Amino acid sequence: MGLSSELTAEELIELEYLHRMLSADSRPQRWRYCPEEPYEKQLQFLDSDKLEAFYGGAAGGGKSSCLLMGSLEYVHVPNYAALIIRRTFQDLNRSGSILDRAKEWLDPFIGSGEVHYSREDHRFTWLKTRATLTFGYMDNEHDRRRYQGGEWQYLGFDEVTQLPELWYRYLCSRVRKKKSMTVPLRIRSAANPGDIGDEWVKRRFVDHDGSERLFVPAKARDNPFLNVEEYERSLAILDPVSRQQLEEGLWISDGGGLVYGHFSLDDVIDKDSLPKLDYHIVAHDYGFTDDVGNVVLGWRRHDPNVYIVEGYKKQKQTPEDAAVESDKLSRKYKPIQMVGDTGGLGKGYAEQAIQRFGLPIEAADKHNKRGYIALINGRFSKGKIKIVKETCRELLEEMAVLSWKDGSKKEEDPKLPNHCCDAMLYGWRATLAHFEKEPDPPKTAMQKVQDEEREAIRELENRVKNEMDFLRDLL
Repeated sequence: MGLSSELTAEELIELEYLHRMLSADSRPQRWRYCPEEPYEKQLQFLDSDKLEAFYGGAAGGGKSSCLLMGSLEYVHVPNYAALIIRRTFQDLNRSGSILDRAKEWLDPFIGSGEVHYSREDHRFTWLKTRATLTFGYMDNEHDRRRYQGGEWQYLGFDEVTQLPELWYRYLCSRVRKKKSMTVPLRIRSAANPGDIGDEWVKRRFVDHDGSERLFVPAKARDNPFLNVEEYERSLAILDPVSRQQLEEGLWISDGGGLVYGHFSLDDVIDKDSLPKLDYHIVAHDYGFTDDVGNVVLGWRRHDPNVYIVEGYKKQKQTPEDAAVESDKLSRKYKPIQMVGDTGGLGKGYAEQAIQRFGLPIEAADKHNKRGYIALINGRFSKGKIKIVKETCRELLEEMAVLSWKDGSKKEEDPKLPNHCCDAMLYGWRATLAHFEKEPDPPKTAMQKVQDEEREAIRELENRVKNEMDFLRDLL
């Protein structure tokens, strides 16, 4: 009989605890808190000197463990701070999550008094160095702002494709250090293909040339600790695309689950970079119980780009309030066209703007919405639409999270706001007619006089012709 059969369950737990403590003391400082030995693909990711690195591909490739290993490398350095992010609190707190794994790995050191864990903050603190490893989540705009004053040397994103690019970039701006710190700054992400952020992650890492960022592709067979055969049998029931994504790590992307998934934050410009525009269109998405979305688009002669100048919304506006807002935008931009959703309650809003201020609010074209979303995504993918950062914050926030319901690409998720996005789509559709036939430039005073002279000559010629025809009839 083996020794294990002679021990109680409590004694076995204590033996495992002692084994892990002894093993930890004998390991290099870098891996002291990691019971797993990193394998080749993981080391490629961990040893990278690039600021950003992404470990992506098949499920079961050891990505979450690798993120955790990276976060623990420098906890021996005084005041080192690491943060690992999941999309929701439920993802963070569920059994088997990366936080759950961290608790398992660090349990011996919590028991010895070397590390303290705060359940309230989801934070591990090394009492000797005051280094910290914190776990957080970002489920909405409010969560994003919770990290505004933070400062971390290591930032990890577990399942980064669940996050909008806007939120990713925001948190990346929190990665910094004091001059005296010797640790490298690192932003590390991991994910499987097949979520709302597929397009931007693929564009930023998978399709990147590797000069600035590292992409480490992962397959399930790379993980020596995984029962690959059993795992592959569990994937056999999935559809072919999902199976290839999770088994082979293939980045098959058509914009992900985001409605406007082909838009890139690289096409966001500063207000100072906005050129002088020749024409504008103002678009509204009306609603009393919902927000009123307002978007202003503009373009220049001989320029194929459309510039979204403003994109914002107003809460619970009456038709009178909305009319005042329309008038303000009309005076500011002198648009060649104004469009709005005039169906249902929107009819009263448009009528109020027409009656009170004489604004020519036209009914927005709403047929074949999915088809035109595909068209505008095509323009986004080619970089033909630019959005002004300072004045389009609410539009950008909507675009960052607006997803298809159940991933069907047939209907937008009704739980998510889309009022600025709808106004943007109305306005952009209206621009198409003007790009097909560009408006004539304003005429000079001399041109107007010449037009009047030509019109007078035409009238005289017609009168003479009519009189000659009359005389011929008499004769």
